[in-house]
Amino acid sequence: MMSLDPALLAKVAIAASMALVVLSVVTLLTASNAGKRLAGAAVVMLGAALAVSALRAPQIFVSAAVAVALAYAALGALILIRLQEAYGDTELPAIDAVDDDAEGSGRAP
Repeated sequence: MMSLDPALLAKVAIAASMALVVLSVVTLLTASNAGKRLAGAAVVMLGAALAVSALRAPQIFVSAAVAVALAYAALGALILIRLQEAYGDTELPAIDAVDDDAEGSGRAP
């Protein structure tokens, strides 16, 4: 049976995590929905944590990165709920339109 080289596996893990980060950044920048942007940002952070883990950083750094990503996602979910309550939508163009109308009439949404 053929054994896999640990150095090669580490390089593959780093490449995969960087690909995950790049694809998530593209999603983050192109999505018009606030929920999709939140998901993209959370996946970027988790991909960065995976890269740090593949680089054999101390486990406390990996745990801290995952904790920050999950806290960011939880706070973002709360903000999404507030957006849905205030604007009735999580699509950013619709939220911008409501804000533009509110500015024109001088009232808050």
